[in-house]
Amino acid sequence: GNAGYLSRLAARRRTLRHRPEATEMRFPDVTPGGGGAAADPATPVGKADDALALAHGDDLTVESVLQSLSPTSVKSVISRAAADAVAELQSRLVAAERAQHAAEDRARAAKRAAAAADKAHDAERRRWQTHFDRVQRETELVKVKVDAVKAEHASNLRELVRRNEDLAAVGEALEREREARARCEERLRKARKIERDALEKVAASEDSLELALATNAERAAKAARRARKSAMDAASGAGGWDEAYADVKEELDALRETLQRREADAAQLARRADAAEARALAAENAALAADANALANEVKELRASQSSMAHEVAMEVTARVVEEVGGSTPTKASAAIAAPSAPGGNRDRGIDPAHHALLVGQSHRNRAEIERLTRLHDERGERLRELTEELKGERDARADAEDKARAAEATTLRLMSLNKNLLDSYQKLLDEKANDAVGQGLAEAAAAASSRRRTRRDGVSSDDDADHDGGDGGGRRRASHLPRVATLAHSRDGGGG
Repeated sequence: GNAGYLSRLAARRRTLRHRPEATEMRFPDVTPGGGGAAADPATPVGKADDALALAHGDDLTVESVLQSLSPTSVKSVISRAAADAVAELQSRLVAAERAQHAAEDRARAAKRAAAAADKAHDAERRRWQTHFDRVQRETELVKVKVDAVKAEHASNLRELVRRNEDLAAVGEALEREREARARCEERLRKARKIERDALEKVAASEDSLELALATNAERAAKAARRARKSAMDAASGAGGWDEAYADVKEELDALRETLQRREADAAQLARRADAAEARALAAENAALAADANALANEVKELRASQSSMAHEVAMEVTARVVEEVGGSTPTKASAAIAAPSAPGGNRDRGIDPAHHALLVGQSHRNRAEIERLTRLHDERGERLRELTEELKGERDARADAEDKARAAEATTLRLMSLNKNLLDSYQKLLDEKANDAVGQGLAEAAAAASSRRRTRRDGVSSDDDADHDGGDGGGRRRASHLPRVATLAHSRDGGGG
């Protein structure tokens, strides 16, 4: 055992030669002159080795050293080497304990730092989880708001389409009313023109009828005067009644023909007016049917275009909203939650506020547009009611004008009938008076002829007085039996007999 220890000790010494920082081991003085006494403890081991080397040469083996030492020196060397080894071991143990304490301190500091980091990480995780939950709630609220805005927008679009359809229907009705009003105005203008023409023709026919009546009355008066003169001539034996009767009959026939022509002209004018009105009504009905078909086609096309446009707008808005919502919402709730790298870092803001404001503004604009269209619809409805009242007034005025025209036509026909009856009565009276005058003239002529034959021998003066008295009495009686028109015409001409 000592040999192994000494070999290890020599190896260590060789090692310590190259480590100046190591503690030098001191050996006792084992020189031969020592006599086995203890060496100086202050003598370094290196010097003892030098002494041994001088004594035994360079042979420093363990056997040589042990052989050169006494047993007491060997024990002392061994005890000192053991003490040095123990001291070195103790120093190493102290250094190791210090290193262990430092490592434990570092471990505790690292543990505290890890605990603080875990605590901060947990706090950051909790804060991020709270923020994520709040963002999720806000996202859900924004989704609800977006759904409400989408529903309101769709409702506004449907309301806008319905308002547009109502507005288009009102516009079509207004256009139809305008066209009907224009047609009614045109028909009223034509009716007024026809009425003016008819009134002018009636006035002209009345003037011509009055002129014809005055002319015929004058001719009848002249014929009556000629008949009276012829009767007087016949009474005096100067002529007959045939020529006067022929003249009166000719005048009455001319007057009857004039009345018949007036009646035929009036009937032809009425037929022309009825035919023109029928043609105008047929043309108006055809134009109205064509306009109705064209308007129906336009309304169908407009409704189809409005429906397609509203559908495209709704699809585009829905696509934009879905895209914005899909791009701003977390993909899955069950996905792994990764804490942000820094507070306030990558934060999910949910729906874009600008797009939300855009949707809200669009909704407000849609509401404003609906209100504007409602006001326009009300204004056009009021205007339509005013136009309807105007059209009703014009229809009433036209009906009044037509009633007046019919009344004037009836008055004209009644006057023509009265004139015809008057002329018939006048002709009958003239025929009767002419027959009476002819009979009376023949009787007077026969009486005058017989009286002349009786008094031819008595003288001419009595016959002349009788003829004069008879002629005046007959003329007065015939003049008194003439109608009032002939009397007035005779007095207008200034003829008294």
